[in-house]
Amino acid sequence: MQTCDHPCSACQSRCHRQNTSAATKKDALAKLALAADFSLGVEQVPLAEALHRVIGQDVLAAWDSPVADYATHDGIAIVREEAGASVSALLAPDRFQIVGMGNVIPEPFDTVLAYELCSFQSDGSVRLLGLSEKGEGIIRRASSIRKGELVLGKGFLLEPRHLAILRYSGIEQVSVYCKPTAAIIPVGSDLTLPGITPAPGQYPEADGILVESVIRLCGGTARLRPPVQDDIAALKGAIQSELTACDMVVLIGGVGLGGEGYRDFSRAAVEDLGSVLVHGLSFGPGGKAALLGVIDNKPVIGIPGPPHAAILVTEELIPPIMELFLDIPCYERPVITAEAGVDISAKRTSDFFPRVRLSSDNGRYIANPVRMGDNIETFARAEGIARYRRGMEYPKGSPVEVELLYSEKQLSRQLTKE
Repeated sequence: MQTCDHPCSACQSRCHRQNTSAATKKDALAKLALAADFSLGVEQVPLAEALHRVIGQDVLAAWDSPVADYATHDGIAIVREEAGASVSALLAPDRFQIVGMGNVIPEPFDTVLAYELCSFQSDGSVRLLGLSEKGEGIIRRASSIRKGELVLGKGFLLEPRHLAILRYSGIEQVSVYCKPTAAIIPVGSDLTLPGITPAPGQYPEADGILVESVIRLCGGTARLRPPVQDDIAALKGAIQSELTACDMVVLIGGVGLGGEGYRDFSRAAVEDLGSVLVHGLSFGPGGKAALLGVIDNKPVIGIPGPPHAAILVTEELIPPIMELFLDIPCYERPVITAEAGVDISAKRTSDFFPRVRLSSDNGRYIANPVRMGDNIETFARAEGIARYRRGMEYPKGSPVEVELLYSEKQLSRQLTKE
């Protein structure tokens, strides 16, 4: 990446510092939703492999449940009309049947009378000491589920309880939407492969596994390519080689607004192969370089290379784009209200979403931004992301929205250990 040596007042480049009219995330995603194709195919999977998949067509029960009439308690099965309207009726041995709880009720019996309401006679008959309403003591066939009844509708996200009711309904194969597949292409001649110690001027490629993991958590799958050199022909070739086998392309790096003069070729590659919808979003860090485009009706996402920027842009853009494919919420995190630990002034043109450390004081959370950069504090020590809105002042002690990186239960445990 080339260093900028020009003062901003004399600069003619498209540097992010000059980008004062960046699009909001909402508007950018709306443009992408209209421009790209987010339809998915449907595949059949075994029920045991369907957890957290999205149903691709309505699922109808394969059989009745229960499949017969069953006794709900011990007693005798009778035909209620034969018992008459008054107590002390006497039933011959062939006019009742002893049943236990869970036994199938044979025809023509329609009621189960509890043992305590029966007096068995020496000749095998039974005198009734009490009466029940017709149908009492029996759970009827198909009273829970009827064959052909809708069990779960198209677009339903399958949780463990849903797998149980599907099996109970006789379903062992489920039609689900195919997982959205992403081609992830890191861009940069200075990037090293995993496990290789970087030489001076080189950097380990670490953003790819971040993007891939977020996609997987959102219900997709991904192919992570080795880094592509800072060369527009090589980058275009890499994109074209992946298009037929993926639903979307994610470019990591090469998205600087300075363009080819700074060896940032991602925008030019997308423009040559398709179209750029938005370049620069109004949040930071990293949003001013984010890119959204379309190639062959497939969405293209450009993410800045510096890891501290990549992590925020990935978490801001990938989940809502995955939701466009699957039409379900994903990557949801709890949100709390904390107190600003220091004075913060958000920029007039963009929101500011720094990682923060949280502390607890008499039931109140205090949020303090961590040192920004590609460091352990940003990736491993922070407990939340503060949401400082553009143009707003946040004096110390004022309320601020914080998206937690952990559950509140886990956060409480961590704060107790510190």
